Amino acid sequence: MGIGLRVYVAVFLFYSDKVLLLKRSDQKSFAPGLWTGVGGRVEQEEFEELEAAAFRELQEETGLKRQEIRELKLRVVVTRPESGDLVLVCFYSGLALRPVEGLCREGELKWIDQSKFDTLDMIENAREALESILSSGLELDVVDFLS
Repeated sequence: MGIGLRVYVAVFLFYSDKVLLLKRSDQKSFAPGLWTGVGGRVEQEEFEELEAAAFRELQEETGLKRQEIRELKLRVVVTRPESGDLVLVCFYSGLALRPVEGLCREGELKWIDQSKFDTLDMIENAREALESILSSGLELDVVDFLS
């Protein structure tokens, strides 16, 4: 039996001085009620272009189309073993050209002031990724690898 690979994308969109976060529904089996970026599982056919998965998840959960997002960049990759598989979470950041908010199929979307996200109950790897992105500046092209 070989090791499997599970890949997820999560996106932090910025608009003005705010970041778009998702509060996961209390009915979710994984991380119910916790805050994170917008995203989900990468489909096998998207492995060669992870950015396509990020855009797909953004449109599914926020309604934002590809042309309404600028400067989408892979910023942080988190790796961890889980149940015999290797799990990769690829965190992107980008700029939204319009604000979106409200309920979606995964929970509730809300714009949070960048200086206040640290008061939220977040998924730990999402918090670490967002802290890394904010501390290095949105213009950074380097990808951080966290484990």
